[in-house]
Amino acid sequence: MKKSINTAARTVTFTFEGLEPVIFHAARASASETIALLFGWTNKIGDCAAIQKSAENSYRVTEAMRRAEIEAAVKHHEAGGEWNVRAAGPKAAPLNAAVLEIAQKLNCSYDMALAMMAQDFIAKMNTATETAIEGEVTDVTPKGETLMIEG
Repeated sequence: MKKSINTAARTVTFTFEGLEPVIFHAARASASETIALLFGWTNKIGDCAAIQKSAENSYRVTEAMRRAEIEAAVKHHEAGGEWNVRAAGPKAAPLNAAVLEIAQKLNCSYDMALAMMAQDFIAKMNTATETAIEGEVTDVTPKGETLMIEG
C-alpha cells in the first residue's frame, strides 16, 4: 500500500498493487478538522521519541532523551521547518545518557552538566598531574573513582 496527499484537493489516496485506489476527501469527513490536525501532529512529533538503543547512547534511553527529541521537533516545526526533519539536514550528535541524568538531577541544561563534568575532570587531572610531577603517584585516577572519557 502507498499513500499520497494532495493538499490542493484536500485528499489522501491509498493505492494497492493490482487494486482500485481508495480516496479520502477531507471535506466530506464529519470529524473535526482540528482533532484530525492535532492527531497528525501528535503522531508526527511523538514519533521522534522512538529512540533506538545503541552504543552511542550506552544502550540506555531516558525520559530526558525522549523529551529532548520532542522539544527539538516542536521547535523545528513551530519555526516553519521542513515536514521531513531528515530532509532538513543532518541530525545533531546523540546525547550521552549519563550527562542527561546528571543534568536532570542537578536541574540544569545538558550543556551546563557537560561543562561542569569537564571542569571537574580538568580539576582532578590538574591535581593528579601535580602529584605525579612530585613523584608520589603514577595512577592519575583518584581512588575509588572510575575515569570516563567521551570521544
